[in-house]
Amino acid sequence: MKSAAYFCLCAFLVVSSSLLADDDDDEIKAPAKVTAFQGLVILDKVSETNSGLKTVKTKPVVYRAEKLSYGLAISMEALLSAQNQYLNALAQQSSAQAKMIFNRNNTNRLSYLHKEGIVSSRMLQDQQATLQVEKAALDSSHYLSQQIISNTRLIWGEVLTDWMIKSSSAFNELINQRRTLLKVTFPADGGVKNALKTIFVAPAGQREQAVAAQLISAAPQTDNFSQGQQYFYQIPTRAQIKAGMRLSAWIPTGQHPQTGVIIPESALCWHLGQAVVFVKIADLQFSHRLISNYHKVANGYFVSSGVKAGEEIVSTGAQMLLSQEFKGQIPSEDND
Repeated sequence: MKSAAYFCLCAFLVVSSSLLADDDDDEIKAPAKVTAFQGLVILDKVSETNSGLKTVKTKPVVYRAEKLSYGLAISMEALLSAQNQYLNALAQQSSAQAKMIFNRNNTNRLSYLHKEGIVSSRMLQDQQATLQVEKAALDSSHYLSQQIISNTRLIWGEVLTDWMIKSSSAFNELINQRRTLLKVTFPADGGVKNALKTIFVAPAGQREQAVAAQLISAAPQTDNFSQGQQYFYQIPTRAQIKAGMRLSAWIPTGQHPQTGVIIPESALCWHLGQAVVFVKIADLQFSHRLISNYHKVANGYFVSSGVKAGEEIVSTGAQMLLSQEFKGQIPSEDND
């Protein structure tokens, strides 16, 4: 009986020791002390270490607001076909001109011989009729080439048509797929009034992957689905945007550039619809800041007020600090 009682006592002591050890571990992992009042959260060293808080120092940036729109990568097939038609018309024109010059010279020669009584009037008249036919053929080929130019201008505008006519290096880059032609629709709400030399485009709607597109000219026509003005742009083919792809386009607005800072996306948290960040104001002390004006950018949010360049903001753990702050504002039951 004594040995059985001794065994039970030992077992009880082992279990109790284990439970006490677990309680000690829990006390180390849990925040040892968090103080929160008037937008300020103060941690002790253990709490900061266990919470995994991370901060980043903000840097000054210049930001220009953008509007999101859309565009399309255009195939060069239609322009290439127009160029082929134009070159064919030029070849016909050149041939007709050569024939006309030959027949005009021949007519002049027969006219001289007719005056000398060497050739008949009928021969001269036949030659004059042939000359008129060649003149008509030359006029027709010239008219055809001008018609091709006019039709191309109606669809593609002055600049691209001029490139096509001259077979310029810029046109050859598009034809040879070293550059890609885009047609971009600007917002119809009047936020952007004029064409911009540079905008940014991406096929997947991700701003951080956008590439710069350079303006060519205004498009003379818009499609049935677009209300805003459309413009032709071009980008390097290495951007991996192929003909037929639909694009997102980020168009800088006419507003003046703003100065501010970029904060990581993870630094922003929300409470009752209001954006909040936490700024480290001293060792283990974090201040609650309301952010009223922020814009999504490639690497986070641009903030023009509320945070100054050089301040440290919490990039990981901001939501935990917000929870601790509002938990600290709830009276405990002991104080009731």
